[in-house]
Amino acid sequence: MTRPILAMFLAALLTTNHAFADELPCRLPVGDKWPKKRKHVDPHFPEKLRAIHATGIVFLDCVIGYDGRIETVQRLAGPDAFSEVAIAAVRRWAYEPPLLDGRPARVAVTVSVFWFSDQSRLQRLYLEGLADSNDLVRETSARDLGHLRVGVDELVGALQDPSPRVRAAAAQALGNNGRKARKAIPVLTSLGQDPDPRVRDLAAWAIKQAGGK
Repeated sequence: MTRPILAMFLAALLTTNHAFADELPCRLPVGDKWPKKRKHVDPHFPEKLRAIHATGIVFLDCVIGYDGRIETVQRLAGPDAFSEVAIAAVRRWAYEPPLLDGRPARVAVTVSVFWFSDQSRLQRLYLEGLADSNDLVRETSARDLGHLRVGVDELVGALQDPSPRVRAAAAQALGNNGRKARKAIPVLTSLGQDPDPRVRDLAAWAIKQAGGK
């Protein structure tokens, strides 16, 4: 291969690889504000599930495109009976175009779609999610327990998770529990030595929310 042809080949290869890298979605950091949702579609669960007062959660990993529309949806966990309708609904969601560090981006996020007739049962399912083998399911379970403001004891345990994203999500969830999470302050304080800066920052914030210093 002559030098001019080799140079052209290498230039094309580098350009292709750079473009491909630019198109890869970035996982939205724990604690960062999500793009504002422009369109929400509720899943239409089958009547037979309504009739038996079923409760379930489906965990879905999604990519939000540059235009805010959902590009891909992958099921991570959840019962088959709920999954098809949950995926169909989420594919129709839309957000404001995502930005990361002020620049347009494709972002990966994990959502949970649930149907429940008993909130205590829903809480138990999220607590079970904290023990899932998938890091993203554990992270999402911790985050959503924080939204429900429940599960303090289990979230304290999640602060020791091997995944820094799960530890960060658990810290944020405990902060959302406010003074109910006061018992978590000693463990949150120990996270001041965590190797992950996001974990350290969210732990410090959670301590203040729980009434510590």
